[in-house]
Amino acid sequence: MVTTAGHGTGRLETESLKSFPVDLPPLPEQTKIAQILSTWDKAIETVEKLIENSKQQKKALMQQLLTGKKRFKEFGEPAKDGELPDGWSKKTLLQCQIKIIDGDRGKEYPKSTEFREEGYCLFLSAKNVTKDGFNFSEKQFISKAKSSKLRKGEVIKEDIVLTTRGTVGNVAYYQDDLNFGAVRINSGMVVIRNETDELNQKYLYKLFRSRLIENQIESMSFGSAQPQLTVGIINSLKIAIPSIDEQVKIAGAIDACESEHGNLIKTLHIVKSEKKALMQQLLTGKRRVKVDADEPAVATV
Repeated sequence: MVTTAGHGTGRLETESLKSFPVDLPPLPEQTKIAQILSTWDKAIETVEKLIENSKQQKKALMQQLLTGKKRFKEFGEPAKDGELPDGWSKKTLLQCQIKIIDGDRGKEYPKSTEFREEGYCLFLSAKNVTKDGFNFSEKQFISKAKSSKLRKGEVIKEDIVLTTRGTVGNVAYYQDDLNFGAVRINSGMVVIRNETDELNQKYLYKLFRSRLIENQIESMSFGSAQPQLTVGIINSLKIAIPSIDEQVKIAGAIDACESEHGNLIKTLHIVKSEKKALMQQLLTGKRRVKVDADEPAVATV
């Protein structure tokens, strides 16, 4: 029985806890169940360590490839400390003529009453652009008529979306597998759009996911209560630019590393889910274990 103490604070009384009924199999079976679940715990711990190692390897690889300290042999020698590799240049986004497009802040900006759970145009909120890219677990939409009244802020395929107010520096990449009729950013974001031949958009996205850009954003954002980035600050961000062919190769290598990391995270979710299901079965007797002193515990139906 859960009792309430104070003003709405739930707590479990000791005497109530003592009165809870507990299913108790024979002691040998309890031991075997504990051994089985312990094996699953160790498997989960192993995958978690692999994920952390993968995360650190990914960070190191990005830092090396995006600074030229590590290069593919066909493109030349790695960079020396404090220098760019041969053939690389360093420019600001403004010098690269990258388009920085902010959201519409005019009188037609959507009111809270105009948002719908479904509709023509997905209107991005801060919850949709995270440190790990897009997250669409929660969505809000505006009508086609409302969208047509907004002058700017539409997102198209291969655009990069960057948060610029509150939580600054979260970045996401609008890829082909995201299918919405139309997408617009809110007033706390910008669209970064490359229409030049000098930069590969996916390479640019990897730069924005790296500490190279993150450090610049952290040092140049302003406002203590609500940090902000302006279009002028974003235009001043500096990036290292190899040849297009090398950019594509770098982006592909980072993609492969991120894919491996993502697969490990999926594996962890699966293992945790399977362990939870097995616990439910074993601890309720819906699934029994063979108890044999000479053999390891095996869960059976």
